[in-house]
Amino acid sequence: MLSQDPHKLTQCRYSNNFQNISNSIISKTQSIVTNVFSLMLQMQELQCCVEELKSKSEGSLSSTSFNHQLKIFSTTNESVCKICHSYQNALSTLGDTLKMDLWEEELSEDGDVKMQQLYFKTRITTYIAFSKCLSKFSDVHTNITSFLNYFSKEDIQKIQKVSNSLKEERMCYLKCNFKESNNTQIFSENEKIPPAIMKCMYTLYYTPQPIEGIFRKSPVNKTFPLTVKYIGALDVQCLQPDDIAGVIRNYLLEIGSLWESKNVPLIIEATIESSIDESEWICKVQNIVCTIPQHKQNMLKHILSLCGRITQNATSKMTSYNLAVCIGLSVLVPDDCVDMIKDETQIIIKAFELMENYREELFPDISETFKTHLNIIYKQFPIYEDVFCNKRNMVLFKAGKPNLGERKSIPSVNIGNHMRSVV
Repeated sequence: MLSQDPHKLTQCRYSNNFQNISNSIISKTQSIVTNVFSLMLQMQELQCCVEELKSKSEGSLSSTSFNHQLKIFSTTNESVCKICHSYQNALSTLGDTLKMDLWEEELSEDGDVKMQQLYFKTRITTYIAFSKCLSKFSDVHTNITSFLNYFSKEDIQKIQKVSNSLKEERMCYLKCNFKESNNTQIFSENEKIPPAIMKCMYTLYYTPQPIEGIFRKSPVNKTFPLTVKYIGALDVQCLQPDDIAGVIRNYLLEIGSLWESKNVPLIIEATIESSIDESEWICKVQNIVCTIPQHKQNMLKHILSLCGRITQNATSKMTSYNLAVCIGLSVLVPDDCVDMIKDETQIIIKAFELMENYREELFPDISETFKTHLNIIYKQFPIYEDVFCNKRNMVLFKAGKPNLGERKSIPSVNIGNHMRSVV
């Protein structure tokens, strides 16, 4: 015979199994809550980093600017945090309620009655726990619905296209190697300035921001590694002008200056004699310029034109001498000549200053340097075709306007029209 009544034995086992399942739910719930909490901390840390980037990036009304994209990302991340927080609260409520003793009655000394009490208590506790959990999940549902409504406006295929375009363009820049080695010509057959540098120069030339002292502000070792990551998103509102100047300075360093070693003594000699006859200096320097490769001539012409724009700006305090101090040595002195000219530094600076002052005599066509239509310069890579043809119709750039605090929204800007208007 059984030691216990079959009914009592079945009821006991059923009740114990039910309690074990309940305890298992408590354990697993607590584990999930802990993991969600850990995820929340990382997302909040990410949010802090994004906010810091926003504070340091150039404020912009452009819907294609880096700052605007950070705002969109920040808003999205905030929405995901709300969903996770609601989910965490719901599971935490479930675990806590399952642990609670909802009845304060004393358990009977009679075995059958006590078993019945425990049986009903576990079921009522579980029912209440899941009821509260479902109530909390309504917040999760609300946040997820809001999130889905936000992203239902997105055209995922277009987002993917733009993302791939941006990635490919940035990779193209990252693979750029401006150095010449083994007599290999890395420039295009028509010997033009590389598109990456040309884009930087045009951006700098037409930037509406103050450009005084930009070359002096951009230490290459700090600026270029940061800028090269964002160069694919470059427009007049994405980066500080001194960052863009850092890219140009780095390029000058990598190609080993625009001047060949054999020409350095010639420019020094001509500059020393310039105080006697400046017209003779112009003639000698023109002859030297004719001996350097065409792409370096183009680069020198663009740099002198850019310097001219800076010095001629009515609000600028930057003189030809200031600019010569900032970039003269980078432009005119190859690495292997640094020791040779250490006592002639002032003469090199003077030479570059004279080049700025007589740029129109050295390059009669210098006024044509920045006349190329901007959409041609910027359409070298896929993402700029998207920008200038105004093909971006997704939330990321137009419909999704992040909350800026006072119910202000960022207006959509056709940057193509803006850029064309300045030429």
